[in-house]
Amino acid sequence: MSFNYANVFRPGVNESGPPATRLHLDSQRMDALRSSIGMDGSMTVPSRHGKVTAHVRIGWEHEWMGRDVTQNAAFAVWPAASFETTNAVLPRNSASLRAGLNWQRSARYTVGAELGGLWGSGYKALQGQLSMRWTF
Repeated sequence: MSFNYANVFRPGVNESGPPATRLHLDSQRMDALRSSIGMDGSMTVPSRHGKVTAHVRIGWEHEWMGRDVTQNAAFAVWPAASFETTNAVLPRNSASLRAGLNWQRSARYTVGAELGGLWGSGYKALQGQLSMRWTF
């Protein structure tokens, strides 16, 4: 079981270009608190060239805070006529699956790859990660 908190901030943006089409976007901030509960499994196989570890995780995730992000915008020549859009960032509840491999050559060097996905309420995401660790 885990809890992850994220705070994302983007400063306001003023576009360049002709004044009639140039937009001003307000700054944006979002807080998220996600819980995850699931099962992990791993298996390590030693070899003469180091060791290989395979791991898999299946879980259920839940967002505890608001998921909607509202962006305010206005044209530079007419700031009084502003408009906004609202988007849901992630589904409230989703299933997750991750699998990966790590190869550890020695206590100092590790190379890894992981592939994962998130599904729920019509939302689908696929993510990957490559890593190299060198301890000195």
